[in-house]
Amino acid sequence: MHDAPWPSLTRNFAYDLASGALPCGKAHTGVTMSECPFCLTRAANPPRDTVQHIVCDCPYLEPLRLLLTRLWSCLYPDTRTPPLLSLFLAYGHVGSTHDHAVATAIRGALLAATRWARISITSEAGAVNPEALTNAALSNLRTHIHLDWRATTPAVRALLAARPSQTQRAIRPNTQRAFVLRWSRVATYRTDRVEFIGPLALRRAGRSGRGNRRHSTASPT
Repeated sequence: MHDAPWPSLTRNFAYDLASGALPCGKAHTGVTMSECPFCLTRAANPPRDTVQHIVCDCPYLEPLRLLLTRLWSCLYPDTRTPPLLSLFLAYGHVGSTHDHAVATAIRGALLAATRWARISITSEAGAVNPEALTNAALSNLRTHIHLDWRATTPAVRALLAARPSQTQRAIRPNTQRAFVLRWSRVATYRTDRVEFIGPLALRRAGRSGRGNRRHSTASPT
């Protein structure tokens, strides 16, 4: 986690999730119940709001479980099964045969979307709809890949090489070939831009994200 190029809020959320320190139930300011706020109105006996319930069982995050399966099937078609969302979100567990940088990018995108979903469900905003939650994670991942593409340009490559910190240099590709090897199944490299394909392909404007604010496709990071 120390080399992940995530925003500080996403990084802090990841640490809280992994350590079990994520505020749940009445630990949230203004929350007066111990039950899961999403399941409360959807189950006869709603479970307690715990970290284990959030990442393992809560149907609220089912869109992210499905998205992880889609992304993994596209990026690693020879892999039999994707990682469990619970272990992946909390600990980044993927096994030793996968690209660490790719897994870090996907995990960061899902963590940021999960954080947004938690903020919404524990506030007056209410639950984020499944499509918006999926789109938020995809938007986060596109941003990461776009920054990977920028890292291969001469100006940014020189900037990264001059940095005393090894973090960005270790996680970002430093050549066009490295970018293509990493992302060719979901993005196409162009000299002036990156084009997204497969599960990351951009949808035509106007089909979603209109009207209600909670339908926004961008999650706070």
